[in-house]
Amino acid sequence: MKPYTLPPKHRKALWYFAKAPSVPAKLSVVRFFLKRILRDLGFRIKIDDELIVSIDAFMIHFVPFWGELIHYKEIFADKVYEQHPMFNPENCRTIFDCGANIGLYTLRAAQNRSAKIYAFEPNPSVFQRLVKNVKANDLSNVTALPLAIGSINGKTTLTWDSSTLSGKVVKGRQAGQNEVEVEVTTLDRISEMYHVTSIDILKLDVEGQEHEALKGGTQTLKKTKKLVLEYHNDKVRAECESFLKEAGFDKVMEIPGHQYYINANVPE
Repeated sequence: MKPYTLPPKHRKALWYFAKAPSVPAKLSVVRFFLKRILRDLGFRIKIDDELIVSIDAFMIHFVPFWGELIHYKEIFADKVYEQHPMFNPENCRTIFDCGANIGLYTLRAAQNRSAKIYAFEPNPSVFQRLVKNVKANDLSNVTALPLAIGSINGKTTLTWDSSTLSGKVVKGRQAGQNEVEVEVTTLDRISEMYHVTSIDILKLDVEGQEHEALKGGTQTLKKTKKLVLEYHNDKVRAECESFLKEAGFDKVMEIPGHQYYINANVPE
């Protein structure tokens, strides 16, 4: 007889339960799991429960239904933002995390307690968990800001569909999408407000708005040593590559979806 194996989503729920750091946290996992079973049976139930797990000494608040924890492995194990040896955050003093989501790369960068990290996340719901994760891990070296990074200062509309909270700044809302008005600012304004004179690593993953973010940071880029760009389509890739080349950046490495740049005009 073939041994019974739990479905992947059941195994994941058991993993959440094992990693939950307290009895209330474990009860939250049970509640989430029961709701998921009811949803699978056809009941129209929202399962946007927020859970908390303890992984590798980190306390992480996340919403499993939105897939907010899936990037943990690629950031901490696969080191997708550190494939080039010069992009290790451990020897840095100032790091910008543009598109921080719930703060997983921020957690990684903040392991360097002597570094100052600025984390930007415009989605109000996701930003709440970013702040919780900063506080839960006692990261006094992190400044979390509820801002979109773009080419203007003001307001913009952030939209996202019902299956993910990864927002995009776009014109017009499509069927099945949610939207919220958020603050948008430029890298140059942030650098001026916080008196940033040098950036060791700028991590940029702003869901298709990377080119706009670069256009709003012409002065900031002049004092940025290294930049790691995450792109989601060829148009953004080409626009950003051309812009950064003109700004004096050399592309030193590329893996699928990510490019690594070093500023030839700023000494290490």
